Amino acid sequence: MNFNEEELQSLSFQCEQALLTLYGGQNQADRDAAHKWLLATQKSQHAWQLCWRLMHREKITEIQFFGASMLHFKISKNWNELQEQHYNDLRSELFNHILVFSSGPRIVLTRLCIALAAFALNTMPEHWSNAVTDIITTFQNAPTSSSQGSVWPISMLEILTVLPEEFHSSDFAPGRKVTLRGELNSGVPQVVKVIHQTLLPTQSVQVRQQTLKCLISWVQFGVTVVDLDDSLPLVFESVHNPELFDESVDLIVEVASHPSGTKYPSYMWKFVSSVLGLGETLRTALQSGDMDTSRGLCRVMVSLAETHLKLLFSADTEERELQGFTLVQLLLECTGAPGWYPVDEQCSEMTFNFWYTLQDDVSAEEPSLMVKHTAMYGPVLLSLCEVFMRKVQFPPENIWQGFSSEEKEQFRCYRQDIADTMMYVYCLLRGHCLQHLHHMLSTLLSGETEGSWQSLDATLYLIQAVAEYVDPCEETFIPAILSLLPRLPAHSCVSQTALLMVGSYSEWLKCHPDHLRSVLPVLLAGLSQEHLESASTQALRGICEECVQDLESESLTEILTHCQAALSGGVMKERERIRCVECIGHVLSVQDTAEAIEKVRVIFDPYVKGLAQLVQHQPTPELNRNLQFHLQVFILLFKCLDPDSIENHPHPAAVVLNDILPSLGSMGHWLDDTHIQQTFCLCLERAMGTIRDDMGTLVSALSELVVGYFTVSPRSGILDVAATLVGMYGMLDEHYQTILLVFQKITASSLQLLQSNLREYPDILQSFMQFVSRALKSNAKLVFEGDSYRNIFQCGLAILDVQESQSVRAACSFFSTFIATCESQEKAKKTLLEYGSYLVSQVIKGIGGGVPRQCTDYMAEILLALNSLDVSQLSLWMQDVMQVEGFPSKLVTLTQKQQFTSALLRDRAHRRRVKDSVKEFSLLCRGLYGTAYAS
Repeated sequence: MNFNEEELQSLSFQCEQALLTLYGGQNQADRDAAHKWLLATQKSQHAWQLCWRLMHREKITEIQFFGASMLHFKISKNWNELQEQHYNDLRSELFNHILVFSSGPRIVLTRLCIALAAFALNTMPEHWSNAVTDIITTFQNAPTSSSQGSVWPISMLEILTVLPEEFHSSDFAPGRKVTLRGELNSGVPQVVKVIHQTLLPTQSVQVRQQTLKCLISWVQFGVTVVDLDDSLPLVFESVHNPELFDESVDLIVEVASHPSGTKYPSYMWKFVSSVLGLGETLRTALQSGDMDTSRGLCRVMVSLAETHLKLLFSADTEERELQGFTLVQLLLECTGAPGWYPVDEQCSEMTFNFWYTLQDDVSAEEPSLMVKHTAMYGPVLLSLCEVFMRKVQFPPENIWQGFSSEEKEQFRCYRQDIADTMMYVYCLLRGHCLQHLHHMLSTLLSGETEGSWQSLDATLYLIQAVAEYVDPCEETFIPAILSLLPRLPAHSCVSQTALLMVGSYSEWLKCHPDHLRSVLPVLLAGLSQEHLESASTQALRGICEECVQDLESESLTEILTHCQAALSGGVMKERERIRCVECIGHVLSVQDTAEAIEKVRVIFDPYVKGLAQLVQHQPTPELNRNLQFHLQVFILLFKCLDPDSIENHPHPAAVVLNDILPSLGSMGHWLDDTHIQQTFCLCLERAMGTIRDDMGTLVSALSELVVGYFTVSPRSGILDVAATLVGMYGMLDEHYQTILLVFQKITASSLQLLQSNLREYPDILQSFMQFVSRALKSNAKLVFEGDSYRNIFQCGLAILDVQESQSVRAACSFFSTFIATCESQEKAKKTLLEYGSYLVSQVIKGIGGGVPRQCTDYMAEILLALNSLDVSQLSLWMQDVMQVEGFPSKLVTLTQKQQFTSALLRDRAHRRRVKDSVKEFSLLCRGLYGTAYAS
């Protein structure tokens, strides 16, 4: 390993120049070249000696740091290059350099400490037993000058800090890892003893800071609350030192949240007591607006309560029950922290997950304990409702205007988080929660207390939050709450929230139709008020979706009248108009079909004409948006206009589709825009999905439209529409000839496109395979009527060789479906016999590495289908394929291939076993399977 002086000196100079270029060069190409050269040098044998030269004291920090990093790299990555007789020399040099750099620079010292930790992990216990004890002893016995002061404890603590970190971050064989953990565990008593000494108030702040960091590292390694019993009082004392606050809190959080604590309940109760001792400090910080302190102590409370909630529930004495209750009360105070999130308080949001955990754990208990803990913590949760009512309020206008746009968005998300948490609270309290919310709203509206619009808005918002879990049969508090709505002040924000709240109870209103009559006028009135349009349409949509069957004819007429007026008014925003379209669709679905057809034509005639005019123009950004909106109108109408029975009338949605078909047929020049194309296709898909068997002559018109567009300009979206058309109507005798023509023309255009270079059209590949699979499932005669089935099969074989996962998946699905038709279709059976050997070859090639690994399960489906059809034929094909030397991979032997074939054929009835065998064989072929294949 020794290199001559001249060679090392030259290399050192080059290394320094490369570092100077890397850190200070102006030319990016030169910097990249320097970086590449440095990486290569770091991997060379020279690096073992070069690193020490770079760490000379006269070098600049950047060069020293690279030298230390180079040493760490060699120890951790190239350890096998080092001969055993050099171990002791290397360890001595490491200790010497750590002592030399104890006074700085700190980044060099830290890197050297990490290098020593890596050295220790590579040599313990065979070459360095009792390494932890030796490290401690070496530094305690190291000579120190008066100028060094407390430098050596920091160096020692730095090594002890990074040692368990390096253990976690390095890769070791499982057995080696167990050995190393045992060695490190044997050093825990000495580490804890040193930590106790260096945590004493007589030590410097710097030493105590590093001690706390060191302890965090060892707690993460596995040091328990029992091991720290003597030292924890010093840790809690450190919390009150501002310079040690952050490290102390981080350590306490680690101890509190470490899972090992559950094994030592008596020690954890002692720990709980110590945490509660920080309660007054927390309260003072909350009241004084000290966000850093309050946030840190809140982290402590939350981590302890979330991790050890079951401990609190298992309190076996009154004192411990009180301690648990006090901890929960402290968390309630954190949730109610004064100020406005996120501007001048950031504690409350941290507690939300705890409240979910509390209700979830209480709900999961056996009945007697659930009753006990609900009685204990129920009042706290009711108080939480009041806290939420305050925290969810918007700030006064003068404060709100000071929020940045980012802070306003954070507050919006915060309100949603409170709503979610409130839902969990309701799950436990049920009627008590509704009663409390009703009382809060009633009190605000009674005039007994001075209530702001913000408090009313907040209360309504919380009532809305629990709607999803309110029993539709509830008959006490929801009616009482709804009866209070007429007393709400005419404030825009309050009115919006009230409307949204009513809409959220659409499922409840469905079970109480009498209340619909009282809320409907309020919702409809909001349609004509600009500031209420959004809330009104959202609420009305929910009620129409859930309750339209229960509305009287007068109410239905009112909804239609108001929504039609809103649509034709020209003032309402597009999003709100779309919701009105949904409402109209739901209402017309429950009316007499003839009447619905007449009304839908009257209401949507302006949009039919508007679409016809738009498609005549050349695309522009403004017209593009307008066209998107018109298509969205019809998409939502087709979604919602779906009567249960049409008797002898045409389907209302079919009438609309017939009216807009000429416009849809004139959109060729618009379909180059991807978004327009997607919306256009969705419109057709949604129409077919709603009209279904009532399409009649429109099947022919749609077929002509789809084929026309695809043959002129093949697009995957149009192909997907064609697949839906074939799938829905291919099995109906009345449409068979039409759909057969669609299938043949689409197939001919697709095959012509793909025959030149199919890899250029991955989206078409996928959609075409799905199209043919849909045809096979709908009516296999469509595929075998002409002669194209052979070309389709060959196309599928070619697709099995591409690299796009979705295309391969679609092709695999096609073959599985094709194979399943062999029992009923003679042409399919003959085709499979003709090409079956090549199909198996393609599948095995793909499994062996020809396609992405995630496709192996799909390939396995083909083998399963072949197995199910004719296992003897598959056996012959497999034997032929597996005899080819080096196929599908040079990494597998003939014996391994035979074992795979045997397993495949033997487990033909066990889908999971076959897939596992395929997966293991694939890994073996790719060189990713560590052991020889075993059946």
